[in-house]
Amino acid sequence: MKKITILLTLLIVISVGFLSGCNEQVTKEEAPIIKFFTATPSIIVLGNSSVLNWSIDKATSVSIDNGIGNVTLIGPYTVVPEESKNYTYTLTATNLYGTNTKSIILYVIMPNQNIIENTTCQNRGFQLGSRACSDDKNYQICGYYNGSECLDWGPMIPCSECIMGNCIDIYSPAQDTQFWSILLTYTGYEDINRTIHLKNLLLNGGWQEDHIRTLAGEDATYNNLLEALEWLRDNSDSNDVIFLSLNAHGNEGYMALTDNSLAYSKLAEELNTVKYGGMVIIPNACFGASSIPFLEKENRVIMWSQEGMSTLWDALSGFGDLRGDNNDWVSAEEIYMMKNFYCTKNNLTSIIYDDYPGELNLLNLNGYWRYLDQYNSNDSLFTSGYGCSVGAIKEKTDTWVAQGFIPNLPILTKVSLNVIKHGNPGPLTLSIGDNLSGSDLTNITIQESHFLPEIEELTDFDFPDIDVVPGNTYYIIVKAPQAIQNNGDFNYYTITASHSTNQSDDHYTHGDLFRMNDPFQTHGFYYTDLEFYTLGKLN
Repeated sequence: MKKITILLTLLIVISVGFLSGCNEQVTKEEAPIIKFFTATPSIIVLGNSSVLNWSIDKATSVSIDNGIGNVTLIGPYTVVPEESKNYTYTLTATNLYGTNTKSIILYVIMPNQNIIENTTCQNRGFQLGSRACSDDKNYQICGYYNGSECLDWGPMIPCSECIMGNCIDIYSPAQDTQFWSILLTYTGYEDINRTIHLKNLLLNGGWQEDHIRTLAGEDATYNNLLEALEWLRDNSDSNDVIFLSLNAHGNEGYMALTDNSLAYSKLAEELNTVKYGGMVIIPNACFGASSIPFLEKENRVIMWSQEGMSTLWDALSGFGDLRGDNNDWVSAEEIYMMKNFYCTKNNLTSIIYDDYPGELNLLNLNGYWRYLDQYNSNDSLFTSGYGCSVGAIKEKTDTWVAQGFIPNLPILTKVSLNVIKHGNPGPLTLSIGDNLSGSDLTNITIQESHFLPEIEELTDFDFPDIDVVPGNTYYIIVKAPQAIQNNGDFNYYTITASHSTNQSDDHYTHGDLFRMNDPFQTHGFYYTDLEFYTLGKLN
């Protein structure tokens, strides 16, 4: 089914008049499709929040119960439950041809309450027809429910993985499916590093290096792109997935490369000779939306927005799936969901053409976010783009930051931060402490060479595991101890953060940000928090 979604968020559009809102063209007599509906995290301590996310096709109205009401076709929505109990949220999607529903459960526990292990999760009182993990690799379906507990569990059924009582069915592509990509960047700003970063994200997601072609800066020529498309034609098959990220200047009907312009009609002609099972095209150029009438075809997803590359990086880092269906894969639809969310927040326009049935999965996360505990998500990118500096910002000043947090899980395994390197600040050290002046509970140092210059990178600080007490306050402390000012040049790291001017907009309410400017004074920044993610485990 051919469909185009257009989001208008600019109140005044001079050259193109789109309709306000998000519109789906329903061309077949089909009931709405609920691609996913999730809660992240699915288990929270009372007082914390969870983000509901969803993606719907072909609906004319969408609503969620429990006091939420009517919503748009794409999430998210943040909930802060007021009681310690299990909350069931039911999403209802309707059009002229029918109604579909999907329900999810959010578990709200008290501080210091033990999280029930997988082996006992079937005793939670799941209703008739519900499923629960019986061990790490199997689940059972409740056959008889007496009103308070399940008295008859069915036979064990294999599932991909059981996490905290939830059976996770992990998508696995067909054995003969291969993934191919052309990454082109010609914008005049850090073209090579931006392309390397995007390639590294694909490699981290299991892509093969010889299946990725990069054309950056002066290499982004007309002939080189045609040669790369010929490479696709020679290698890709009808079961394969192709990802084209084309970042360049452009105008109506064409993209400007290093030495020449490429008409979208010519690009369509070349792509129509390539075999594929699914194809994702992101023409990130001025007037890139004008490519869609030329490129639209069966089993393709084409998206364009006014926000650039940052949300693509974030989505492929794992936030796409974290905000999406949590199936351990980042899909094209989840990438667009993040672009759409950013554009909504910033009064920009985004467009998607989606002719792929279901979700077109691009990148495997290998369980990365399964044990996410505390986090202040990248909503900061959708508000102020604020950042905190670590290192030599002023002469003889050692600036470092600390972020408070309260864990739910009893073992802390890893912290992830978004980091940007400026100049030559030396190694970056992250430590965990239970106060700001005592000794470290654990720490890890990453060398400067790990970071690309002027590129925001989600960075894992995988320190030795430590035991923590759920409900107690701990601190993530970030320093660049060898950073110095050199001939007037500042050498430092930026750790991205969220910032607001009033308490009601505080992004993370269970810890504060502290910044040390000199050996004698620590400043607390209320309503500002680092963008951070802590991961843990039960035992």
